[in-house]
Parts: sequence; structure tokens; C-alpha cells
Amino acid sequence: MICLSICIPTYNRSGYLRETLESIVSQKEFLESDEVEIIISDNCSPDDTPTVAKSFVDKYPTKIKYNRNPVNIADNNYEKVLSLASGAIMKLNNDTLKLNEGALGDLLKAIKRCIKNNTIPFLANGRIKTLNEPVICDSPSAFITTVSYFSTWIASFCISREEFLKVKDFSAKTEELLTQVYVIMNLLEKKIPIEVIPETFFTSVVPAKRGGYNLAKIFLTHYFGILRPHFKTKEEVKVFKKEKETMLYAFFLSYLADIYIDQVETRHNFEFDTSGYKSIIKEEFPFYTYIIFRIRLNYRILLGVSKILVKRLIGYNKNK
Repeated sequence: MICLSICIPTYNRSGYLRETLESIVSQKEFLESDEVEIIISDNCSPDDTPTVAKSFVDKYPTKIKYNRNPVNIADNNYEKVLSLASGAIMKLNNDTLKLNEGALGDLLKAIKRCIKNNTIPFLANGRIKTLNEPVICDSPSAFITTVSYFSTWIASFCISREEFLKVKDFSAKTEELLTQVYVIMNLLEKKIPIEVIPETFFTSVVPAKRGGYNLAKIFLTHYFGILRPHFKTKEEVKVFKKEKETMLYAFFLSYLADIYIDQVETRHNFEFDTSGYKSIIKEEFPFYTYIIFRIRLNYRILLGVSKILVKRLIGYNKNK
């Protein structure tokens, strides 16, 4: 029985893909059992992704499947790669996400527990520092209270094959780049229990360039828009408002500050569109929240730039 399908949507990252595949196929549970399969769906990459994928398929023909889309279908590739899987539980996996050495056994134990208990896993991967034991959530409110904006992390997303086949509008929010959040919220509305698993199984390899979309539009406008219909009662609205502030200050502000600091350091690691964030914050929050945000943002940027200047000054003095 295939318990777990590791589903990898990929585009133009053959080097990262090779490392990710190696991290999985080198593990005992993959080599010595038929409980894990790998599905690769290539979004028409112009690099040597087909060659890399074929080398693994040739070596493990019964355990790895490769699909190449004739054109780039963007985030519709999530649904595509899942549709090719056969496992009881199907997990989305970034092409830059490596399985930690020896972690597959523990991951399979967690997956089998979810299969037995009819829950759907959500892999927190050590990101929620306050979480030490698995937590089962049966409502959008309970889930967001537990995981907050980590709900947006693609690699945390899992779904049972049974529930996937029932979803008729899986890709309804692909243009908003938050398919995973949309699907999870709808599963919870149906009272499908989701088990948040705290353990760390994977290591994310940070690509040389990150971005390609409008940061505020995705993580403020679209994220709030997907959550909003699921928070109706007085208590649920409180949870939603708290999550909005958490997303704004703990995630968005931090990311935005890093982008500005990156520009000062001239590393150019980010390719995000940061336009329009001021008007979006003013639309979503009271005006005083915008003022507080600007003060905190400026402080973070000033602090970061000051550290850069101090390092440069120290380096300059050493070279004199």
C-alpha cells in the first residue's frame, strides 16, 4: 500500500530538484518498502529538468512518476501533480525542500497515524515554536489559532486521496497564489479534522532569487479574502482580527524590511513587487495601525542598515 505520495511541482530548478530527489531516494524506507512514491510535475521547464527526472525514473521506475506539461500552467500544477498520485495521503513538496536524513521513518509513522485516525496531516515542520505535540483542528478558527500564517506554506499541505477526489474547485484560487489555504479552509468547513504535526522533517533550501509576485496583494489582500468568509461568529471574528495583525507585523513587516535592507546590501536576493502596500494596509486596517506599522518598519530598516554600515566601517578600518 502506498501511504505517502510526495508530490513535487517544479519549474526550471533542475539542480535543486536533483538534491531534493536524492534526499528522499537515499532513505531506507523509500528503498526497502512500497509505502512511498514520488510524483514530479514539470511546468515545461526550459532547463535540463526532463533529463534529471528521467535519471531517477529509470532507477526507480515503480516508485517515481514524471509528467511534463506542454505549457506552463502556473499554480494549476499543484492540482495536476496531486491528480497523478496514488497514495492514501498526498503531500505537496517544493522542489527546494530536502527531506532530512533519517526523517522518512518518523514522517511515515505520523502519516500512518493520520490514515488510521481519518485525519489530514498538516506538517508544521518545527516552525511553530509553541507546539510540542500534535493538535487536531476541526474548524477554521481552531486551525488558524494553531498555525497562523504558516497556513500559507506550500510544503505543509497534505490531503487524503479520498478528499482530493471530492474537491471540485481545487484550483479556484490559483490566480491568488494561495490554493493551499483555500482548500484547507474548505476541508475544515466540512468538519474534516486536520492534525497539525509539529516535528521537523524537512530543510528548505533558499533559492538564489525569491519573489515574482506582489507581496502585499498575496499575503494581505488575498490571504484575508480567503479567510474572511470562514469567520462569522463574534469569537471567530476576534480570531480573524488577531490573525490579520499577526500576518501584518510578524510576517509582512519582517519580509518588507528584509527586502529594503537587501537593496542596501545590493545582494538582490528578492524580486518581489512591493508596490501598493500602503493603500492595502489602509484598506484592511484602522489608520492608527498603518501609522504604527510605518514606525515599526522604519525602525527595523534603520536597525538593519545601521548594522550594515557598522560592518562596512569595521571592514574599512581593518583594511587601512
